[in-house]
Amino acid sequence: MEKAPAFNSSDHEKAWILRVTSNCCKDCLRFRKRHSYIELEQIQEHFPAPEDQHLFQELYTLPAKWKTVLLLHYFEGYPIKEIAEITGLSESAVKKRLQRARDALKLELTS
Repeated sequence: MEKAPAFNSSDHEKAWILRVTSNCCKDCLRFRKRHSYIELEQIQEHFPAPEDQHLFQELYTLPAKWKTVLLLHYFEGYPIKEIAEITGLSESAVKKRLQRARDALKLELTS
């Protein structure tokens, strides 16, 4: 939509808008196929043991900046490079946040 060409007629403009819309929809479907989404309730179902429920609760007590990168990396399956693009952080910042989040979880779970 940002690079609209000069149109010869209203039919040409309509066809162009339909094509752009179709391509955007295909991009969304392709993205969802590559990056599956897991509902919070579905994640909880995978932790039937009480000690696993505790892990899940500890995960959600972490600060948002750590929790975000953990969920994107381990539950959604994004690589560090894509997490950096999504969050607007550098790759090294994402790696450091993952490390700090893992360390915080480890500390909470061992105490």
